[in-house]
Amino acid sequence: MADISEVYQILGVDPQRANELALEGLQEAKDQNQKDSLNWVRAYALVEMKEFAEARLIWSDIFIRDGSHKALHQVGFVVRSEGNLKKALELFKEETLLIDKSDVVAVAANLYELCYCSFLLGDLEGAWEYFKEYQSLEFNEVDIIERACFFRLKGDLLSKSDAFSARAAYQKSRELFIKAGDVTGAAEVDQRIAEALS
Repeated sequence: MADISEVYQILGVDPQRANELALEGLQEAKDQNQKDSLNWVRAYALVEMKEFAEARLIWSDIFIRDGSHKALHQVGFVVRSEGNLKKALELFKEETLLIDKSDVVAVAANLYELCYCSFLLGDLEGAWEYFKEYQSLEFNEVDIIERACFFRLKGDLLSKSDAFSARAAYQKSRELFIKAGDVTGAAEVDQRIAEALS
């Protein structure tokens, strides 16, 4: 059966191949947990391939069966990726009600999306409110990717009012993505820096 870690590694480079490997693995999956794990990574590949309906169906099916906030979060992620920002915001607000407040990482991921969707919808005031709440969270341990995303989001918010501070936040984000070995994340920030300079 396809090794999940192998599929994740290929995902960033070749989502088509990651999808194929996951499909091969599904043929041999022995139980629902294995199927869900393979489908979870497969859904990421489908989003990269812009096959949104199928990705949404996978995570919706998991959510219907397990009611987990994580699956609902992923449904929101797909809906946002499709460009349906109002619906995505509704889903992330629904997710808020399912999260155990002691799970700081889950709270952070949820606040990130609430903030980002509000920002994309042009609600800067609402976005800043979510960001302030996000900024006040206290983490037990540092997650480099989470911090990289935090500074990228900060740069996005500042880009509307303070280009200099936005560039500084983007630069910090880029450094963290590089430190984590996330080339895709760093490239996305490079694009934002170029836009901020133009």
